[in-house]
Amino acid sequence: MKKFITGLGITLLSVSILAGCVNTEKTMDVEETVDLVETVANVEVLEYVAKPGTFAYDSQNYIYHGDFDALGYVTTQTMDEGFCTENCKTYTYASFNILETPNASIEKYTEENTGNSFIGNMSIGIGCVAEEIIWRMAGSDESGTQKYTDSMESSKKLLNSTEKEPVTVNLKRDIFTGGGGAPDCYSHFSKIEVMN
Repeated sequence: MKKFITGLGITLLSVSILAGCVNTEKTMDVEETVDLVETVANVEVLEYVAKPGTFAYDSQNYIYHGDFDALGYVTTQTMDEGFCTENCKTYTYASFNILETPNASIEKYTEENTGNSFIGNMSIGIGCVAEEIIWRMAGSDESGTQKYTDSMESSKKLLNSTEKEPVTVNLKRDIFTGGGGAPDCYSHFSKIEVMN
């Protein structure tokens, strides 16, 4: 399982890789090339350091908004088309289940909104899945309700994540003081970016 880092982890890399080994005036022989490849192969890759972000309650607008990082995994469920009573369409809806986060506000937010169609306890709805792509409708005061679509690469990482093989993401909720019935495939969060 990938380790989730909440502290600051820094690995110092030898500057010789960047400065000393690259010489445009000299052609490297085979032995030097092998040494350089072995050195680069042994360099530890830095893991992403999760950030608490700005997600918090805004007492002026009476809503939570901002961004935060979280370690977690995606689950899906089949949902019926909203406001429909017969011959209803179904769709696959994805939720991001939070295992860890350095943000202090998200637990209270999910507790207060559990029961909402798109929020559960430490779980955030992130939209529908169609042809292995995650997309969502999300609202903001600035842009109204818009469609947001994740890339194929990002969608694949999210959909392949599990409790034992989680991913770190950055989620963002815009300021949205509007109300009314939410459309199908809605999410309270417009951005879901995979960070590792």
